[in-house]
Amino acid sequence: MSYVLATDSNSEIPLSWVEEFDLHFLRMPYILDGQEHDYDLGEKIDIKAFYAELRKGKMPSTVMRNAEEIRAFFEPFLKAGHDLLYISFSSALSGNFTCASQVADELRAEYPDRKLVLVDTLSISMVEGQLVGYAARMRRDGKSLEEVAAWVEANKLRANACFTVDSLFHLKRGGRVTGAKALMGTVLNIKPLLRIDREGRLVQTGQVQSRRKAISTLVNTYLERAEDIEHTELVILHGDCLEDAQLVEKLVRARCTPGSVRLSIVGPVIGTHAGPGVLATVFMGKERD
Repeated sequence: MSYVLATDSNSEIPLSWVEEFDLHFLRMPYILDGQEHDYDLGEKIDIKAFYAELRKGKMPSTVMRNAEEIRAFFEPFLKAGHDLLYISFSSALSGNFTCASQVADELRAEYPDRKLVLVDTLSISMVEGQLVGYAARMRRDGKSLEEVAAWVEANKLRANACFTVDSLFHLKRGGRVTGAKALMGTVLNIKPLLRIDREGRLVQTGQVQSRRKAISTLVNTYLERAEDIEHTELVILHGDCLEDAQLVEKLVRARCTPGSVRLSIVGPVIGTHAGPGVLATVFMGKERD
C-alpha cells in the first residue's frame, strides 16, 4: 500500500490482524516486580499469568512512551519513503498522544515530502481497536490515507463500551474512586458501571449491587445503544473471567442476533488499571452522550 497504518497495543487488536492487514503497533509498557515489559498483544506475554500475579496481590504500574521511543517507531517508515497514519488511544487517559503529536511536528519538518497523520480516537482497548479494524479494511479496499483518517474522525464517537469491574481497589489506585468508597463498595458488593465519554475519559455512570446485575446492565446497554446489530460485531472484553464473558454472550443471543460476537481478554496495560474481572461490551452504535 502507499501508506503505513499503525496503532498502539492499548488498542488490544487481535494479533492475527497484524499479519492479515499489515498493521504496525507501538508496544505500550507496564511494570511488574520492578521490571518493564512491552505489551506485544499476547504474542509472547502470558496474559493469564499476569492476572494470576494480580490475584496474588501484585501491584503493577504503567508508564507512557517518551519522545525518543515514539520517534524511533515513526521515523523508519518515513525514512523508507512511506506515509503514515497512526491511530492512537485517548489523549484524555495519557500524555502519549500529546507527546506523539510533538514528535510528529518535528518529523514533518524533517520529511516534508511525507504525510504523517495522527488520529486521537478518544477511546482505549478494543473500543479503539474496533476503529482500527474499520480503518484496516478501508485501507485494504483501496481507500486513501486521507479518506481513512476522515472516516475515523467522523465515526470515533460511535465507538461505545460499557464496563464493570469486580473490585474497586484498582480504580482507587487510578484515582477513579476514593479509598473509603472502594472499601464500602467491597463490603456492600457494589459494582460500578463505567463508559468512555465524549472527551475520551472513563467515567462512572452508575452502580448496582451484584455482579449479575452488572452483567445484565452491560447487555441492556448494548441493546439500547448498538446500531445495525445484525451486521456488526460485538466484542466482549474480559479480565480473565471467561465464564462471565460467555454468560454475556448467552444473554445477548437470547435477545438478538448480532452479526458476530468475539470474546477477547484484556491485556496487562489496561488490566493494571481495571484488575481481574473487568468486563465490557464493545460495539459501534449511537454517538456517546
